[in-house]
Amino acid sequence: MKNKFIKVTALLLAASMLLAGCSSKAPAETTAPAATEGVTDLYTEVGTYPIVNEPITMSVFASQAVNIIDFNTNAFTKYMEELTGIDLEFETAPQDAAKEKVNLIMTGGDMPEIFLVGNSGAIPDETRFGVEEGNLIDLTDLIETQMPNFKKILEETPGLRGQITSTDGKIYSLPFYNEAYHVTMSQKMWVNTAILEEMGEEVPKTTEEFYNLCKKYKEQYPDGIAVCGGTFWNGDPTAFLTNPFTYHPGTGSAHGMVVKEGTVSTMANTEEYREALRFMNQLYEEGLLYEGTFTMDGTQAKALAASDGEPVLFMSGAASISFVDSAANPELYSHYYPMEPLTGPNGENNTTYFPTTAAPAFAITTACKHPEAAARMVDYLYSMEGAMNAKSGVKGEGNWDDPAEGMVGLDGNPALYQVFRPYSLEPQNDTWQDAGVAYASSAYRFGEATDPDLDIFTPEGLELLLYRSTHDLYEPHKSAAVDSLPYNLKLTADEATNIQTKSVEVQNYYNQSKVQFITGALDLDTDWDTYVKGLEDMGMQDLITVYQAAYDRQYK
Repeated sequence: MKNKFIKVTALLLAASMLLAGCSSKAPAETTAPAATEGVTDLYTEVGTYPIVNEPITMSVFASQAVNIIDFNTNAFTKYMEELTGIDLEFETAPQDAAKEKVNLIMTGGDMPEIFLVGNSGAIPDETRFGVEEGNLIDLTDLIETQMPNFKKILEETPGLRGQITSTDGKIYSLPFYNEAYHVTMSQKMWVNTAILEEMGEEVPKTTEEFYNLCKKYKEQYPDGIAVCGGTFWNGDPTAFLTNPFTYHPGTGSAHGMVVKEGTVSTMANTEEYREALRFMNQLYEEGLLYEGTFTMDGTQAKALAASDGEPVLFMSGAASISFVDSAANPELYSHYYPMEPLTGPNGENNTTYFPTTAAPAFAITTACKHPEAAARMVDYLYSMEGAMNAKSGVKGEGNWDDPAEGMVGLDGNPALYQVFRPYSLEPQNDTWQDAGVAYASSAYRFGEATDPDLDIFTPEGLELLLYRSTHDLYEPHKSAAVDSLPYNLKLTADEATNIQTKSVEVQNYYNQSKVQFITGALDLDTDWDTYVKGLEDMGMQDLITVYQAAYDRQYK
């Protein structure tokens, strides 16, 4: 690390553009607190840089991303060292071996001072190394006194504090939080609009219209495929086709768990779910739902969709790039657009909503000699400028900058920034990209300068296509009464042990039975009661009880 330090009291662009919670407006100005908690002869005032008055060294464990050449020589590492006055000494492990390496480190006693692992999941287990063994320090007070940026984020982001609070009420890790708007409502169904135009038909609005259109399509094009899906991202169409009957929490929900007015339950044993399965079974039995839907991967789906005659009318997926190669087949790519959630026979109409989950990304161990410095260092990364510098390179220098006058973001509001350096997975040594911590709110993601006239059916227009279709077609049908159970509930050691086997057994039984009911291997009249009893015998109610307790701890 260079020995000269830059005295920066207003370096944070976040002072004027601190990452907001869920507002689409430009965030309010943030001023560093006037109080001087934690200021000693070593430390400068909270909110100023460098952090320390004399050089210190800090050991860091990081998950080695394949596109970062060397953390120790990385240009952004050098920038952080000069900014903060902290010499960062990195130890790394490849991403696929990082979790195992972390466990060896924690049990071997030679701990780094901090863990900084991005969204890799390679963070020490909080229950064991935080709650039980006390090798991770509680960050609660440090957030209050040393971290003005992250403290503001907690105040502006509903539910985030609950997500990062452990079972004993303490905070042992800070998050990588990426609120991708279109991902929160990514259970989409795409329709080939060119086929509709050729047939002289409109996009169906109800399950009855959907069924009739599928039948008409097969009559006109016997070799065509009316409804299709696959094993790629949200390629399973069962959530979309269940939502007209009852709210479906998404095919990634292991047990069909939902939350209504704070009460956890499952839709997997309800009569409404049975009627949804009956509708899908009808589609399957009449040859309207493709038989390879539950086994076909993305490569196979792309080959099928691009077959002669564009044979697929409806395809499930989070994005059309999952089943169409936009570069190889630009015309076919332009034909697919999402359709609104269908309305069922009883007027039910839902969009599956996936709550943004906080991935543990940063922790301080009891080996840390200067925890205040560690907290203040990572707090910079929770500022707008820190986040952008880490991801895209230092402001200016051909990386990113303030928006030019008149520029707008994805949502049409004034842009917050413009990016010159495109995101890439190619090896580089200039940025940390997604390897540190992050807080990317919807406002932040919407804030990137975007040409409003950009062709949404080009590869460059993908983000705009997903934003517009999500905003126009899916958000209006987001349920206000029921929600998906958050996937990252924190369980005590006893709770985790109690449901470990039951969770796997119920998940497998629920998923296998779904396919069997749809394909007719199980009968929805004669086998349904046996299926429901099987869920109970395997421990569904025990899962609900444990998840309710965990939900109450984190969100009530």
